[in-house]
Amino acid sequence: DQEDISAAQWWYVGVAAALFGYCITSVGELLQKRAQAHDAALPPSLRADRFGAILLSKGWFAGYIMTLSSLPLTITSLALAPESIISPLGAVTLIMFMVVGPRLLGEKVA
Repeated sequence: DQEDISAAQWWYVGVAAALFGYCITSVGELLQKRAQAHDAALPPSLRADRFGAILLSKGWFAGYIMTLSSLPLTITSLALAPESIISPLGAVTLIMFMVVGPRLLGEKVA
């Protein structure tokens, strides 16, 4: 009976790790889009004109690191909780895009 309680506790940790990881992924991807939008708004003479130059911008790279750092959380969550619970939690990214995106990017939700 003690093992059942312990397994249930790890299940909650897996769900929390998944939710946190999906939130980090969303913010990271929004930072990447913000860096790209900032570059596109610059005058043509100041834009990242060569292929891949946007990858060197601080904002884009910070977003990439955030997105990449969320992967261990997602893998951990799949190890601790059933995939049938973790996979639908991916919808959190959509909710984060709808809530945080307009504030971070200054866009309107259609």
